[in-house]
Amino acid sequence: MQVVFNILNKDFSGEKVLGIMRKYLPYILLLVILSVLMAWYLLTPNQTTLDEREGAFKVKDPARIGKVILHDDKKRDIVLEKKNGIWFVNDKYEARQDLIERLLEVVSRIESQAPVSKVAHENVLREMLASNIQVQVFYAGKSNPEKVYYVGGPTLDSKATYMLMQLDGKPASRPHIVRIPGFDGYLTPTYEVEEDVWRSRMVFNVNPESVKKLEVQYPENDVQSFSIEQAGRDSFKLLNSKGANTIVPQGVLYAYVSMYQGVQIEDFENENAEKDMILRQTPLAIISVTTQNGDTKLAKLFYMPVNRRSKTQMDEHGNDVKTDIDKLYIALNDDNDFGVAQIYVFGKLLRTFEEFTKSEPVK
Repeated sequence: MQVVFNILNKDFSGEKVLGIMRKYLPYILLLVILSVLMAWYLLTPNQTTLDEREGAFKVKDPARIGKVILHDDKKRDIVLEKKNGIWFVNDKYEARQDLIERLLEVVSRIESQAPVSKVAHENVLREMLASNIQVQVFYAGKSNPEKVYYVGGPTLDSKATYMLMQLDGKPASRPHIVRIPGFDGYLTPTYEVEEDVWRSRMVFNVNPESVKKLEVQYPENDVQSFSIEQAGRDSFKLLNSKGANTIVPQGVLYAYVSMYQGVQIEDFENENAEKDMILRQTPLAIISVTTQNGDTKLAKLFYMPVNRRSKTQMDEHGNDVKTDIDKLYIALNDDNDFGVAQIYVFGKLLRTFEEFTKSEPVK
């Protein structure tokens, strides 16, 4: 700086000025370069800061999360959003609470162990480009995501997962090895991009006070069909298939209606090749529940033919069993949804009219 100051404060002729400028030009250029470097240093995040951001996958405040969007390389999208305290899938179905809780736990606990080594960098990046899931996590009421990152496959020992952060709209320079402290495992399944996986399995979940009418029909044995209607506060009446009222102890009816809480199917199987064939058959039973506010849910239950997944293939005499003794097929939502139901869960609902008339009062 002193050199420049001296030049500017002396009165020189044109030739002398040019001569001196040529003499001191390297110093001037050096000064300019240093100024540019100083400006770059001050305005650009240092490498340590950048490294920290590239590994900052954890969402600090999971209680504020209101939406998570998952998008994979097959162009499938899952939008999980919380509305009035309830999580929904793609704005169509109520989400499985257990999977939502697991997702929120993972996004709020994951930590980077280290960036992928330089030796493995290209291979890991190539694999992630071929198959990845983009994750966007939003705080409730916010239009910009709190975190955006890409989830790849497992590490070679399957104890961690490759992930790549997105910063300022662009992928970070290095993928990271990410895991949950204290847990050795592959985290990619937590970010499943399949709508049916995220859907709630709940079929019936009403308390007795909310039930207006409950009906169980047996199409091939209608004499055993029945319905139960609310007759008053904590009071029900039993009707046979013809609609005639039958006197039954209130404790028996109340105990049965109470079974319609937390009734879930095992899984959805909308892509099952046997779906159309099964739906053409006569149902084993048709169950419908109408609540006080007028909502009705209906389920059709069908026998499941014995298949390779059936635990019991033969009876005690060595004869082939024709239907699965543990599971049933179920159709929901006007036959638009098809799935598997456990007899252990739904069997208790398949009472007959005759069983009610022979029941003892429930203490």
